[in-house]
Amino acid sequence: MKSKYLFIFMIIALLTGCSSNIFNVFGTSDNLSTLTVRGCGADLKVTNRLTPVNLYPKMVECIDNSQYNNAVILFSLAGTYSYFDVNRAADSRTGNVHASLLANAMKSVGDENKRKMFGEELQRTLGDKARLAKICTQIQHIGMPDYSPDYINKNTSVANDVAGKDVDPQVNWQNALEGYLHCPG
Repeated sequence: MKSKYLFIFMIIALLTGCSSNIFNVFGTSDNLSTLTVRGCGADLKVTNRLTPVNLYPKMVECIDNSQYNNAVILFSLAGTYSYFDVNRAADSRTGNVHASLLANAMKSVGDENKRKMFGEELQRTLGDKARLAKICTQIQHIGMPDYSPDYINKNTSVANDVAGKDVDPQVNWQNALEGYLHCPG
């Protein structure tokens, strides 16, 4: 009799999304690694083709829906991607792009308490070695950006050739993971 109730409880927990995982569904299609973020409005298929300009508004949706764990992964991915993009841009004056995009996104979070809760979750997650390692693994699995960083020109007052630096993409990706997100090397 107890096993019947345990089984029913497990099914209910599974169907209602009871989980301690930071992330939701992860899969691959068309040679793309895809993270599906749920609970932040419409499901978001996160791939390495989304720019920070696409990711930060989705992060805000997650914050607005109190889905702070999902907001943390989107924050981490967008920040790592903008770090990567700035380092491959020809003009070093583009360095403020990340800060500008993040500041604009956070301004659009209308609820101060939700902004605070997100900040606390961000500190807990990125400050915990085990949780940071999970974030790093997810971001590495999604992979380095696969787009042209044209958004940099639209978000700076500097006209520059974003593809102008001769940077090894693999080295730049590792630098972004370690330099921005502080993933173990």
